[in-house]
Amino acid sequence: MGDRMEVFRGTIVHSTDDSHMEILQDHLLGVQHGKIIFLEPRSNLEKLSKKHRFSVRTLTDRQFLMPGLIDVHLNAAHYPMAGISSTLPLWDWLKSHAWPTEKLYEDDISFADQVFQKVVERSIGNGTTTACYDAGISSKATIRLVHIVEKHGQRAFIGKSSRDVIDGGGYRHLLEDTDEAIESTESVIKEIRSKDCPLVSPLLSPSSLSTVTMEMMSGFARLSEGNTSLRMQIRVAQTENDEETANGIHGNRSETITGLLRGYGLLSDRTILSHGIFLSDDDISLIKEERAGVVHCPTSDMSTYSGVCDLRKFLDAGVKVGLGTDVGSSHSVSLLDSIRSSILASKALSFQKTQDYESLALEEAFMLATLGGSQVLGIDDKVGSFNPGKEFDALLVDVSQEGSRIDVFPHQTAKDAIHKFLLLGDDRNIKEVYVAGQQIKKPT
Repeated sequence: MGDRMEVFRGTIVHSTDDSHMEILQDHLLGVQHGKIIFLEPRSNLEKLSKKHRFSVRTLTDRQFLMPGLIDVHLNAAHYPMAGISSTLPLWDWLKSHAWPTEKLYEDDISFADQVFQKVVERSIGNGTTTACYDAGISSKATIRLVHIVEKHGQRAFIGKSSRDVIDGGGYRHLLEDTDEAIESTESVIKEIRSKDCPLVSPLLSPSSLSTVTMEMMSGFARLSEGNTSLRMQIRVAQTENDEETANGIHGNRSETITGLLRGYGLLSDRTILSHGIFLSDDDISLIKEERAGVVHCPTSDMSTYSGVCDLRKFLDAGVKVGLGTDVGSSHSVSLLDSIRSSILASKALSFQKTQDYESLALEEAFMLATLGGSQVLGIDDKVGSFNPGKEFDALLVDVSQEGSRIDVFPHQTAKDAIHKFLLLGDDRNIKEVYVAGQQIKKPT
């Protein structure tokens, strides 16, 4: 788009502080220098044209603009396992499949190039404009992912995963030396920052409190201290015994998961907690108090027999929540599938609740996949909705695309079309993808 202002005219949908899904028909959205200049009704066209010089692009009645999807937990290193069915519970799957696969990246950097190229292309094709990537334990592979993301123009947070202990002993070949892991993490952070790429940020990525020692967490606390722009993502309460295992590793403190993190000084508004299926009410209160965020990964949680997270508890408590694909342990890199899984998981959970239990609505899931994700990542001042002043991260969706799974009939509304895309659509319906005003996916 560059210096020239471009104005989209048509149906625009996004989330606001007051509405999970605000649908604006026959509106004008102006973009210049990668930022949203205005969002106004078409009736204001004459007034706007006196103030700005622009061309107008009119969408069809079966097209709409929406904010880009924000995947807050995308496990890039595990992408080769996407779509391979497993009957193993989480820990068995990690030890026999996921972690051995991560070792391949250390032995063959061309494998990292091949996998990461595919996962980035797939995520962009499916509408992910911002991804929070776990690149596995190889620092060399992590930097290759940074190069690929930067080349494709995606917005991203990228972290080198770390683990130096597995409960029960053994599996030394799947672990890192503690000091080397801390040093390589610091090196990756410095290298990412040296690139001075405004779209890519480093991330601390300890695997979980069940797979890192006190020494490693203390080292990460030192890296985080005073580093106000550095965020940390960690898996928490993914299985029922995580808290007991974590306490055994971290000094038998009889603490909650969040209490342990706070003890390290690593529970704050820069903390991203993935999964959280078995977090207690006390945990949720502490998360709210410290302004941390939670990533709901329903497809992964169910695929690994881990459980079903009661998302309503977090939302009712006012906790920031986003969605993640956690691809590999889940089958799909598309956040649209996570939207659908989150709704179905919540409905399934409602069968065990009282009649007044409120399962997750589609409009709420849409918000979690856009504005909610930006809030968890602390970038809601930049992206997540179409408020003027924010950067233009957006999808142009066409529900009438030939060959897609969607049928929309003449009597059906713009709201119907949007719902159909969220529940039936896929990459074929996503015609264009924009990040900071730059088009990173074009019509095929």
